[in-house]
Amino acid sequence: NVTLIGLVQLAVLPLFVLGFLAQGPAVQADDEAAAAEVGIEVLEAAPEGATKPRLGDRIRFTWKATLADGTLLGQSKDNNPSTLRLVEGASIRGLLQAVPKIQVGSKVRLTIPAALAYGEKGLPGRKAGDSPRVPPGADLVYELHLLECLAQPVFHPVAEGEWVELGPGIQMKILEPGNGEALPLDERIEVEYALWNHRKRIVESTFHDGIYLDGIGTKLKRTRKQQVRESFLATILPKMEKGGRYWLRVHPSRTYGDKKGFGVSPGTHTYWELAYNGTAEIPVFKRPARSDLTTTPSGLQYQVLRKGSGRRARPGSDIDVHYAGWLEAGRQFDSSIPTGAPFRTDLMSVIRGWTEGIALMREGGVYRFVIPARLAYGADGRPGIPPNATLVFWVEVLKVW
Repeated sequence: NVTLIGLVQLAVLPLFVLGFLAQGPAVQADDEAAAAEVGIEVLEAAPEGATKPRLGDRIRFTWKATLADGTLLGQSKDNNPSTLRLVEGASIRGLLQAVPKIQVGSKVRLTIPAALAYGEKGLPGRKAGDSPRVPPGADLVYELHLLECLAQPVFHPVAEGEWVELGPGIQMKILEPGNGEALPLDERIEVEYALWNHRKRIVESTFHDGIYLDGIGTKLKRTRKQQVRESFLATILPKMEKGGRYWLRVHPSRTYGDKKGFGVSPGTHTYWELAYNGTAEIPVFKRPARSDLTTTPSGLQYQVLRKGSGRRARPGSDIDVHYAGWLEAGRQFDSSIPTGAPFRTDLMSVIRGWTEGIALMREGGVYRFVIPARLAYGADGRPGIPPNATLVFWVEVLKVW
């Protein structure tokens, strides 16, 4: 089985990253894997007192992966370090065994025996008839420069008598009191969050992926990965204050019910840490002046509202965006903003105007696009969009995966 993250990213991530995210049963017998050890050679020592990552932490690193004979499998691009959260159950066990032993700032060479990598099955080619990407029984070698580690949020044990009942199925403990000022629920708010399952394992958080619970406060009801029933957030948000941090234990009837969430078993309690982060822009319709627009050879027009400084989306990339779309007359036909659910897609699965336009953007960027019909829905249109309609979009790139 592969996790949601793995399904989204497996086809576009290089081998090294795939080893962290592709989850499922070990590819080698447990007793043999348990006896194997990863060789760790320090190429450049870390500064004195440097910390080490833990499972669940997010790391930033550069890397190069080869077979033992030096055959190159993949590497990070110059000046573009990879970022990744260390998750349990990775198919390349050796990486999870080794990385928590490495100090931040060090450069190391890891020799991973096949029993802790792809075992006797290897890693097949991408298409039938292709040579294996990793031959059966192959040891792997990684050169890794661990640049940064951002520690995971901490689970907060709470004695039964310390919980405050907020309503059916919701219990709260205040970690840090607020300043007495209520949240502006009629505005677009950003809420920091972290989510743990009933096993007290963190499965999702603002820290891990940089995406807030983000939407109109009175309508916000979803996380990025899974629908959460409106009653849960509708109950807690009016009780939160600016400056406060809140710890919740939530009955499954108020979250995922008898359905499986990402990392959450059906019918189980979840634990949440929430804090107000601030307000964000609610996009409004504006037809940019001709002088404010740049026109590409295809006829796409765009205006840069905020450049952004993160990763650039490329063909094959998955992206998380917030957006709003209007007809030229100003009637809005779609928006991701109200419910707080960013739209995840890839650049090959959207209209041509988006494919071209978003490829110009970086994480954190905000652009306004004017997209002619031939780069949108053409003569066919779609519900809410008439044939041959020029569209105006406001797009914010939150994350490039």
